[in-house]
Amino acid sequence: MNIHKLDYRKLVKISGVDSVKFLQNVLSNDIGKINEKNLQYNLLLTPQGKISYDFFIFKFLNEFYLDCHAKFLNDIKKKLQIYKLHSDVQIENFDAEIFICDENLDIYCYPDPRHTNLGYRYYNFIKSKEVNPHLDINMLKIYDGHRLQCLIPEFGIDFMPEEFFPLDLGIDRLNGISFNKGCYVGQEVTARMNYRGKRKKYLEYINLNDYIIRDKDIIKDDKKIGVILKTYNTGALSLLKK
Repeated sequence: MNIHKLDYRKLVKISGVDSVKFLQNVLSNDIGKINEKNLQYNLLLTPQGKISYDFFIFKFLNEFYLDCHAKFLNDIKKKLQIYKLHSDVQIENFDAEIFICDENLDIYCYPDPRHTNLGYRYYNFIKSKEVNPHLDINMLKIYDGHRLQCLIPEFGIDFMPEEFFPLDLGIDRLNGISFNKGCYVGQEVTARMNYRGKRKKYLEYINLNDYIIRDKDIIKDDKKIGVILKTYNTGALSLLKK
């Protein structure tokens, strides 16, 4: 078994009587489909439809746990507090270790909902519990290679808040959006882009030797045709213009 600790990810716990309604009203996926056996990928969008933050969400008893990028943890909590208004919802940090692994370890271990090639995410609630004394330092590189070649960008690493629309990055292909759940923040723009076919960009894994690269710009026939999100060996996950 291979396992790697993600020190750059942290958990936020959402609890309270109104937590389901609250999350359903602000996030891009259908919270009603989360149970104690699955992990869901989700987005918080701006009112204009761009990605503010992303999360993995799982549920235990009546509480929800949001797996977030640690760098944006305080910003995420502040944004959620704004949307909470007078709802009976508590938003707080939760201390646990977060791992990626290639085998199902235990409870709190779920298949990555974005793609079967990405293995599992494991949440160690009991830090005194020995997970694996032989953490694989190469696993993150292997994991990155798999996700990039599967056209899966990672928030906080390959792109930042409010840079892109979710459909530009193919997030609907990664099970991160429900088009049937009803209204949520940024829903109108997202639905319009989907149903009217207004996607102007697409992801592709390119060979860097086939293009001229200037900073992160991709040049072909003296024209900028896209930008690099993440390089990997001689390839790169890129966002190209249609």
